[in-house]
Amino acid sequence: MFEIGNSLREARLRQALDFPEVEQATKIRPKYLRALEDEQFDILPGQTYVKGFLRTYAEYLGLDGQLYVDEYNSRYVHVDEETPLRARSTSSLSRAGPRFETSVVLIALAAIGVVTLLVIAAWQYGGSTPKTGVPDFSNPQPSAEPKTPALHRPRKLPRAKMTVTGALGRSWLEVYAGSAAGKKLYEGTLDAAHSVRFGTEKAYRRYFVRMRRDPQLTADERAKVAGYVWFFVAAAVFWMIFDQAGSTMSVFAEKKTNGEVFGLSFPSSWFQSVNPLWVMALAPVFAWLWLRLARRDREPSTTVKFSMAMVFIGASFAVFIVPMMMASDGSKVSPMWLLSIYMIQTIGELCLSPVGLSVTTKMAPAKYASQMMGVWFLAVTAGDSVTSLLSNPAIAGVDLSGTPAVFGEAALAALAGFAVWMYRRKVKSLMGDVH
Repeated sequence: MFEIGNSLREARLRQALDFPEVEQATKIRPKYLRALEDEQFDILPGQTYVKGFLRTYAEYLGLDGQLYVDEYNSRYVHVDEETPLRARSTSSLSRAGPRFETSVVLIALAAIGVVTLLVIAAWQYGGSTPKTGVPDFSNPQPSAEPKTPALHRPRKLPRAKMTVTGALGRSWLEVYAGSAAGKKLYEGTLDAAHSVRFGTEKAYRRYFVRMRRDPQLTADERAKVAGYVWFFVAAAVFWMIFDQAGSTMSVFAEKKTNGEVFGLSFPSSWFQSVNPLWVMALAPVFAWLWLRLARRDREPSTTVKFSMAMVFIGASFAVFIVPMMMASDGSKVSPMWLLSIYMIQTIGELCLSPVGLSVTTKMAPAKYASQMMGVWFLAVTAGDSVTSLLSNPAIAGVDLSGTPAVFGEAALAALAGFAVWMYRRKVKSLMGDVH
C-alpha cells in the first residue's frame, strides 16, 4: 500500500509543475487535482470520475495509472458493491436516501403528468375533424413490370448491400466503389420500377471481426470491442425508429393531423422543429439529473440507460398506434398527439445519444479511436438502411405507415431493451473499467 495523494504531489513537485499547467494538459480542474492529492475523493462527482482522473493524472506524471486505480479500489471501494468506504458517514447516507427517492418520485410524477396532459388534450381536441377524399399515403404496390434483365445486373451477388430502383423512367446508372475514383461496379440503363442490387460481405460484421482479430490489441481492448457490439445493435434499432420522424410521421403529420391550434394555422413542416425544442427543454434536466445521481453514486450504468432508451422509443410508437387508429376513418387528429410522441422519443434520445458518444470514446481501442466514432454514426446508417429496404417495393414492400408495422417496430424496440437489460452483467464484464 502507498499514499495516493502524497505520491502524486511529490511527482508533480519533482517536475516543477503547477496546477494550471496540469489542467491545460489533462483538462482536469485544479480543485479536483487538489482533491486527488489530499485524498478528498468525496469532492468529485462519483467513483467513475475519481478513477478516470486518477488514471489520467498519474499517467501524465509518468506513473502507472492502473496501479493508482487498483490502490483506490482496494482502500475505498467494496469489490462486490462498489460503494465508497469512507466517502460519507452512515448518517449522511441515511439522509441522502429519502431525498434521492423523493427526487426520483417527483421527476417521475412530473413526466407522467406532462404526458397525461398532452394525451388528454389530444383526445379532447383531436380525432373529430372529418376530411373527405383523404389520399391514401400507404406505399404504392410493387410494379408488375418484368424484372431487370440479367444483362443489367452485376455478375455476382453474394449479399444485398445496396439496391437502386428506377423511379423517373429510363435512367443511366453508374456505380463506383467508395468514390468516383473507385472501381466501377455497374454501368447501364435502368428502367422505372426495375432494381439493381450490389453486394459484398456485410461491412459491419467484417469491420468488427477484423478489429477483434488485430494482434496489436490487448485482451482488454478485444473484450471492449465485443461489448460495444451490443450498443451498436441497440443504437441501430433505436435510429431505425427515431429517424422515421422525417418519413412515416412526417407524412402522417401532413395528411392525418389537424394543422390548426387555437385558431392559428401552421404547415406540417413545423413538426420537424418539435424534437429540437424538446431537446433544448429537456437536456438541462437530464444533465442535472445524471450529475445529481453521480454525486450519490446512484447514476444508472450505460447498459441501463440504453435499455431505458429502447423502452422509450418503443413506447413512442405504441402511443403512435392510437392516433393512427383514430384517423383511419379519414378524420384528422390533434397535433398534441405528435407533440407527445416527439417528447417520448426525445427522452429516449437523451438516454442514448450522448451516452453512446461517451461510451464509444471510452471503449475504443487506442489504434481505432477515431474510426470507432465513425462506427457509432454507422449505426444510424444501419438503422435507416433497414427501413429503406423494408419499405422498398422491389425488396420487401412493407407499409411502414400501417398499424402492423408500427406495432412490430415498437415490440422490436422493447425486446431489444429487455435483452440489453437481461445481459447487462455480461456486457458490463466486457466493458472492463468503463461504466
